[in-house]
Amino acid sequence: MTKMQLYRKLVALTKLSPNEFVWEIRLKRAEQLLRNTEANIAEIMVQVGFNSRNHFAKCFKDKYLFSPLEYKKRFCSSASEGL
Repeated sequence: MTKMQLYRKLVALTKLSPNEFVWEIRLKRAEQLLRNTEANIAEIMVQVGFNSRNHFAKCFKDKYLFSPLEYKKRFCSSASEGL
């Protein structure tokens, strides 16, 4: 399979470019880690492959409408209310 065939197949299946697809997977994983672990944001940022905290926060906020810290606070508060 050539690069172009792979590109076309990925776009046909996901409606995302390969770069956008990778970003999507990384941000989904970061969201899972924020919800399900006690790891701090800097650790999560590194685990999913971001080098810059500002860039990670911007990308996360663009997708989830909250900064990683706001997201974690909102999720933790709603989880503790249910207990």
